[in-house]
Amino acid sequence: MRVSTGSLKNDNGRYRILADSSETLSGSVISISHKDIRVIQLGKAALIAGIECLLASAGLITPEKIITVAAFGNHLDIQDLISLGIISAIEIKKPIVVGNAACTGTAMALCCERYVQEAQIIANNTEVVELANDPAFQDIFNSNLSF
Repeated sequence: MRVSTGSLKNDNGRYRILADSSETLSGSVISISHKDIRVIQLGKAALIAGIECLLASAGLITPEKIITVAAFGNHLDIQDLISLGIISAIEIKKPIVVGNAACTGTAMALCCERYVQEAQIIANNTEVVELANDPAFQDIFNSNLSF
């Protein structure tokens, strides 16, 4: 893969070409901008802060298991999450990939009353945690902005 040594500029600001159109299967240019990197930083910090605050709220230090869902979860590479520092390699046994959990759960509930009752028990025992009101969230967020 050829990486451009210089920065180019378009209407959205500066960017660097990672692969030109002749190097991709789709014929599209792959580039990354300063804005792209900043969005990744903010997302990474928010995920870590959210995870840590939720774990603290539950009285846990590490998650018992990691479950990824929907299109986002289906396309996550756990090694990428470890590299970014979102999760620790120690926390990983084998992540569970569920797929479209909402659709699957709806189908299960339509087919069997027992699943509706189980969902009601879960809903009754679920606690809302307002991360925006958690004083630790902003501190954890700020301390995780770097790569």
